[in-house]
Amino acid sequence: MTDYHSPTVIQPILAETTIDPGPAPSHVLLRFHEPLVRAEIAQLIETDETVTTLTADAVTDADTHAACCAVAEQTDLSEERGAAVFRAALAAIREAERRHAASA
Repeated sequence: MTDYHSPTVIQPILAETTIDPGPAPSHVLLRFHEPLVRAEIAQLIETDETVTTLTADAVTDADTHAACCAVAEQTDLSEERGAAVFRAALAAIREAERRHAASA
């Protein structure tokens, strides 16, 4: 029986292993959850009587889900995305500068 934890087995396996970085990482800039929308509905109805005559309970989970999908589909965050990419590029340059200065 082979002992796969022995150094004579592990070393060759590690030597043959290549790390596949996979696809480039991506980062979520905005996510909103339906329970937060439900809480906002309740607060809106409670604090502004001109919004609706309905109670918060009259707005169903299906109403909230449909509204969230519509807003997510119709919202254009391209300007915010571009600004975030630009800021990240500048931050990466600054990080590289710090790293190079520390090694000099």
